[in-house]
Amino acid sequence: MCKLKNLIILLLLFVTTVVAKENVTIVYAFSPSDPMANYTRTLIEEANSVQKKYYFIFDAKPGAGGSIASRYVESRPDTILAASSAFFVRPIVYPAESHSTDNFRSLMLQCRSPMAIGSVRYKTWAEVPRDQLLNIGISGLGVVSHLTSIQITNLYPNIQPVPFKSTNDATLALLGNQIDLSVGFLGDLRQWKNRIHVLGITGTREIDNVPTLKSAKFAVTEFMDQTHHLVASKRVAQSTFTEWQGILYQAALARSVQESYTIDYCTAVPMTPGQAQAWYNNQVDFWKKISSTVQIPK
Repeated sequence: MCKLKNLIILLLLFVTTVVAKENVTIVYAFSPSDPMANYTRTLIEEANSVQKKYYFIFDAKPGAGGSIASRYVESRPDTILAASSAFFVRPIVYPAESHSTDNFRSLMLQCRSPMAIGSVRYKTWAEVPRDQLLNIGISGLGVVSHLTSIQITNLYPNIQPVPFKSTNDATLALLGNQIDLSVGFLGDLRQWKNRIHVLGITGTREIDNVPTLKSAKFAVTEFMDQTHHLVASKRVAQSTFTEWQGILYQAALARSVQESYTIDYCTAVPMTPGQAQAWYNNQVDFWKKISSTVQIPK
């Protein structure tokens, strides 16, 4: 009887070993309550349904413009980072406190969404005064909303950027008439379309009848859409990296994933794995050029 029990235990251990999946944590770099966090959750659900080798887990480590999550993933080969364009900006503006983009490889670009300028007081740029001090809310320093605001202040030097903890906080301050303008996501601002006027968006095309910032002569804003993408540390073995990439690319084709982007006007960008790394390298160069002149007040 004792031998039979031991045999059963050994068989159970063998079965458990065979079916056990490798856990991989996908770390979202901002608040888990963000609409964009849903992109990652939906992708994880699909990734777990299309294969049996890995079990992908959602986690969030917000703070410092995404640097907390980035530095966490940088040294851990069992994690993936779900990041935004701030991933490229932060190391330039805060090099001592940030990760290095040289230590990562691109898994995939999920989608790109426009940054939007909103105001309760003004409906168009023609209404925005140039002869009085104004302010514009941003989601912190050394992030894309900050760089977008700099393009605004290049034409309107009377506008002063005011950092908040998030775009949501800036939107609430805008609704409370504490600030004159704010930089946020089009999806968030359009929820308040009866109160918030969207003056313009980044990118090259109008969306929902909202004009581009480029059409109002704000420089380089056509290239400053927010991107949502996945990267992994170079410590991840190439074979593992390739497997993850194949799984995630397959999962990203699911209708549920594609539909999750629409709430934030985020447009999916078809791209091969090889193109993903080339895109990553171009982003490093572009944001380095744009961010290198940013001066952070002491």
